[in-house]
This record gives sequence, structure tokens and C-alpha cells, in this order.
Amino acid sequence: MEFKVLEVIYQHKKTTKVKIKKEIYNGTAIEYLHYKGNYTFKRHEVYIAEVIDNELNGNEIGIKNIRKIGYNKLIKRLNKKFKLNIDSGYMYFIRGEVSKLNIDEHKKSEILKEAEYMIEEDITESLLNSYGMTQKESSNISSRIVEKYGLNTYNTILEKPYVLFEYTDKFEVIEELSKKEEELKCIFIVLKYMYKNGHTFATKHDLKELKYGTKELNYSISKNIDTYLENLHNSGVALIKNDRIYIKRYYDIEDELEDMIRARVGIKDKKIISKIDEFLKLDNSEIKSFNEEQLIAIKQSAINYISVITGGAGVGKTTTIYYGIIKLFKYLNPNAKIQIVGFTGKSVSKIKNESIPSETIHRFLNLSADYKYINDNREEDINLDLLIIEEGGMVDMDLYYQLFKRVSQDTKIVIIGDYNQNESIGFGQVFKALVDSNLIHKTELFKVYRQKNKSNIILNSNKIIQGKTTDDKVDPLIINNTDFVMKNCKSDKILDKVKKEVRQLLNKGHSIDDIVILSPYKKIMNGSYELNYEISKVIKEDRKYKFECMDKVIQNTNNYHKGIYNGQQGVVGSIEIELENLIKVDVIYNGEIVEYEGDEIKEIELSYSLTVHKMQGDECKIVIFVVDEKHKEHLNRNLIYTAVTRAKEQVIIIGNEEIFNECIKKLPPKKNTTLLDRLCRLEEIELIS
Repeated sequence: MEFKVLEVIYQHKKTTKVKIKKEIYNGTAIEYLHYKGNYTFKRHEVYIAEVIDNELNGNEIGIKNIRKIGYNKLIKRLNKKFKLNIDSGYMYFIRGEVSKLNIDEHKKSEILKEAEYMIEEDITESLLNSYGMTQKESSNISSRIVEKYGLNTYNTILEKPYVLFEYTDKFEVIEELSKKEEELKCIFIVLKYMYKNGHTFATKHDLKELKYGTKELNYSISKNIDTYLENLHNSGVALIKNDRIYIKRYYDIEDELEDMIRARVGIKDKKIISKIDEFLKLDNSEIKSFNEEQLIAIKQSAINYISVITGGAGVGKTTTIYYGIIKLFKYLNPNAKIQIVGFTGKSVSKIKNESIPSETIHRFLNLSADYKYINDNREEDINLDLLIIEEGGMVDMDLYYQLFKRVSQDTKIVIIGDYNQNESIGFGQVFKALVDSNLIHKTELFKVYRQKNKSNIILNSNKIIQGKTTDDKVDPLIINNTDFVMKNCKSDKILDKVKKEVRQLLNKGHSIDDIVILSPYKKIMNGSYELNYEISKVIKEDRKYKFECMDKVIQNTNNYHKGIYNGQQGVVGSIEIELENLIKVDVIYNGEIVEYEGDEIKEIELSYSLTVHKMQGDECKIVIFVVDEKHKEHLNRNLIYTAVTRAKEQVIIIGNEEIFNECIKKLPPKKNTTLLDRLCRLEEIELIS
């Protein structure tokens, strides 16, 4: 697919031809364009169009998919930045208007250069729009990618579409752009394999085993793949080293992470040991309630500049933080600066204390969802006495890197997480590397407090981690009609069974807030989208709109302007309807009302059903876990363990028992990452008792 960027002189009224001043970027001698359909051009405006015939008739070409570039926005931005008063909305007159300004030539040149960069953003945005990106997505990406590739961005994307992997997970857009050449198809599949699976590297053997398309294409690529990979290496996107192909960006991040962790492991705060012991001997009921492992975790958090606390669901990790670690730091220094962060708003909302700020990592660092800084204080260190990272297993390599880079060396970091829960969706396995390296001090908590001591939820979750199933001949899962229930059924019966179960629970006096339905997927059959729709009709049978008053909802993205973050749950307080359309939704979050209007409504979803990933870090009295044979690809031991340990009182599994058992035996896929190997090169830690 080829595009032209052109500036129009006039449109023929009686034909489907338009005369152009010039083709702005390639400068070729095309004079007339033939276009398809009814389109009204404006004189001296600039357009982007797809070429459908390069040699229509001498100096003419055929075009379609015509889009005007947004010059009103461009002019407003120029006027605001340079305090100008230009009214013309196209480059032809911008040059003339700027030349008349009573300013020095350097300033004129600066203004015109800025205009060219803005145009490059607009045509890049139009290009990405044409391949299926939304306006918001393409606008966000175009501004960032132009920062890197400048006035050659548009051509770079057409020539090397794989550069987009760093900016978007819309793989279908990159795939469409890569269809024209075998080499681009090969590189697309190689990078998709790495990005989709969170691998920082792949071996050449791995890549030669991938399926690239037809038998003929696979054969051709197998002959040329070494050349293609070498070209990818030369582009700076990848790095070939020791028969491995690394994503260059993540190779560098792992390298820097190793250095930053090494610096923290190498120092101990031994001078405060006597004060710590003094705190632990206080005649305090809370301190006396801690078990031996918790006391070790509390002490080591103050001695070490990086430490880890791990353990299964309900073992008192949060209690150890709030009543132990935070109080110790306040005892050592009443004015101690303490911050709690996590991947989602939900993961940090468990510790409620007005004097201790808790927020998402993105908010704490002023990052957008794609890790671009919102403000310009990029090099300024954040100085704290203690930084607590909640649900550390959910945090990907990018976020750990940003945190370690920004937080001062004097800050003590405590990372909390469950080793056996779901890993981060993004790159790397940082939490596992920290735990498995045996270099950072870690404390594992074992005693369970969340459920009753003889809860089958606890017993079965431990068995699941060991790979035990309902049909294990030696030590099967304990299935009963009280706290761990299995209702075996086929895929087409799951929905009816779930609705029936919810009705029965409500009839027994349970609140809908006591119940959550979990699924591994969102959008497929028996995924959370479908389940939400059906359960919402159980709650309100005469439902007319997607959201009704008192519906449970969840925020699905970070909204810094409203102060609401990904994973926060609320209740719909009121709705406004206009011409049978939902135009406004008011949601109550912890007593505060947040308004959503127009497209903002897309930021919330019903939350009667959630994916297991969304529920991670939270808990509920009753968990209904859906297991469909179509979920098999995504289901594994750790995901099942995470799902069942969200329940405080009862787990109800509805679906295919055979698939459930089969997936308990399946370990989560391993990510290719070098961080653990790098950390194992460090010296063994010194344990201070």
C-alpha cells in the first residue's frame, strides 16, 4: 500500500480529477490525481491519499481513501507556542505569513521547522488511522514516534513498520503494513513472537521453528532468515549476540536493572539494629501477635535497601506491612517519608492510612500507560525513607526499571508478592528473578490468616501448586458442597449454570457484592464481557441500558485528570439519557462521585465478572470460576491458583472438570529473560540476624 501527501491547487468540477501543487514529501512530478467517489477538496489544503494506480495516464495517478490533514489544530498549536496570529490553515500560506513577521530569521526558521514536525505528526496519524487505529491511539503514537524519527517518520513506518512494536500492541496494524515484502513479514512474525510472549530474547532455533505462512514462504524465509535478522540488528531494533536475538531496548534495560540492584544489595544499614530490636521488644499486642517469619521480614526491611516478602494468599503480608514495617519506620523516624505503590489502584487500596500515600506506579512516577512521562522532571530523584511495592509479581520490567531509576539510592525498597500468582503481562519476570536469585533478602510467610484454619480453599490451593487434581489417585483436591464446589458441565451450559448459581446465592441472603465471577478471558465465549451482560440482566431484568443505577463497575484505564485508576471499583449512582442514548454516568468510588460523559463512558465496564488478572490483588467472599474448553490455551496452574485464592469463604468452579485438571498440570509459559542469570553473578547476601 502506497500513500501520497499532496497540496491541492484546484478541483475539476466536471471530472473526478484534482490538480496538485506538488507532492510534498517525495517531490515527484505528478500533476493530476484521479480519485474515486464524491470528495470535495479545498484549494491549498493538504491531503493524504492511497495510491491505486501509479501510471494512469502520463502525469496522472489514481487515488482513494483521501483524508485531509488537520491544519486548524496545527495553526492553533503554532500560534500558542510562538504567540503568533496566523489565520491561514495550510503550509502554502504559513510560509508566506511567517516571512512577513517582524522577527529574526532564526526564529522564522524555528517556527517553520515546528510546523513541519506538526505536519509529520498529522500525516503519521492519518497513516495509522487508515490501518485501523483509533484517533486517540494514532494521535498518541504519532507524537512520540516523530520525536525519535523526525521528518522521516512517515517513510520509516512504510519502510520499516516493525519500529511500531515499541509504541503499540495493535499487532494487526503492523502486520498489515508488513504484507508487501517477505523480509517485513518475517521480521513482523519474529518480533510479534517476542512481544506477545514478553521475551527479551529468542534463539535462532526458536525463530526457525516459527510458522511464517505457506509452505513456500516458510521455505523461502528459512533460507534468508539469517540475512533478515542481520538487517534487523543493523536497524538498531534488535541485537544479535551469542546466537540469541534480543530486543535491543530490553537488553539495555536488563543491563541497567542489574547495575541498580547490585548497588542496593551491596549496602546495609547496620547502625540501626539496636533501635529495631528495641521496637520489637515493645509491650505491644500487635508486635506480640507476629510470628517468627513476620518479625524477620520487619527487621530486614529496615536493614536492607532492597528486600522481598513473599507468601501465599492470606498469610498476613498486608498486616506485616501496616502493623509492622510502617510502624517500625515511624518509630525510627516520626517524619519518615513512606510511599506505597502498585500496578493497579486495587493493589494499593488494601492499606488504608491517610498519613501513608498509596497510588499506582504510573501515577507516582507521572507516567502514562505507555511509560511516557507526563511532566518533564525526568532526571529528578524521588527521595523517600521507604518505598513499598505491592503485588510485585504484577509489575513488569518497564515499570521496575522506571522505579529503580527514579527512586534515590538512600530509599529502602520492600517488594511484596505471591510467587505462585499470575506474572506480569508485560516483559520479563523481575519478581521471580529477585526471589530465585537468592541475592536479595527474602522472607517467605506461611501461616494463613485470611480463611479459617481448616479451610479447603487453603488446602486445595496448596495442592494446586503441587499439581494435584480432582482425580489424583494419591492426594486429590477436596471437593464438597460447602467451601470448594465443582459443577461439571459442557461449554453451552456454563452460562445458565452461572446465572442459576448467582440467583441461588442471592436468595440465600448474599449480596451481589459478596460474589464475583472470574474467567481467564474477556471477549470470547463465557468470557467476562458475556458473563457481565448476562449477570446484569439477572440483577435487573428490565434493563434498558448498558449501565443502570447501582450497577457494579470497574475503571479499565488510568485517568489522571479524574484521579481514578485502572482496577478501581465503584457503583453507578445515576445515569442521564438523551434520545434513548446513555450520555452521562455518575460513579461513586469510596463515597466520591466521578462523572463520565460521552466517550469517557468507555473507560468503565460492568464488574460482576472480571478476568483473573483484573481480580489479582483483591478478594471476595464467594468466587465463581468459569472453566471452558475454549479457555484451555490461557489456563495454567498459576492462573487457577490465583483464581481460587481470591475467595475468602467459598469457591464454586463451573465448567469442564477434565480441562480444569489438565490445566493444573500445565505450568505457565517461561519467558526468555537474562535478569536471573545476571543476578546470579552477584555475591551471596549477608544475612544480619
